[in-house]
Amino acid sequence: MNNDARVPEFHLTQFDFTTLEEELQVDQHCRSLLQCFHAWLLQGGLTPEQASERAYCVDYYLRDYLMDTLCWNILRVRPRLVRCFGGTWYIIRTMEPEFRLLEQHLNAILAWYRYLQESSLITMDEYLLVEAECSDREWYRRRVDSFLDLKADQYDAWERGCSLRSLVEEVKHV
Repeated sequence: MNNDARVPEFHLTQFDFTTLEEELQVDQHCRSLLQCFHAWLLQGGLTPEQASERAYCVDYYLRDYLMDTLCWNILRVRPRLVRCFGGTWYIIRTMEPEFRLLEQHLNAILAWYRYLQESSLITMDEYLLVEAECSDREWYRRRVDSFLDLKADQYDAWERGCSLRSLVEEVKHV
């Protein structure tokens, strides 16, 4: 990745998409922002390995979760986005979920939103919403542990504890 942390001139609506062509354009914008994020992490004192690990975690969050699963604009912050990522989506999409690895993703996501806030791409209030959703690490630990302890007929009740299904329905109607 290059070492230029300057933020390309983007605005919120450039990350909206409904067609495949628009999604491919948004994907290119994401790549540009991720390169700037990586450079920002390096300038903040992380090693190249640490910066790459965080950028990878954020890339997974942005493109696999926000874009592919939710079809959501990566610059639109709303309640439950991060919470459902870490409390349900990540857990069910990981072969053997571990809190330690989930925590790495949460740290990276928080750094991402700090970068967006410092780059004036989101507001301080939006950043604080994400920070609050990332902060309850014990809740995430309990979600992982309770998932690993599930019996076959308990999944629906577990999922309702942080419903990805309801979030998907909510974002479809926005």
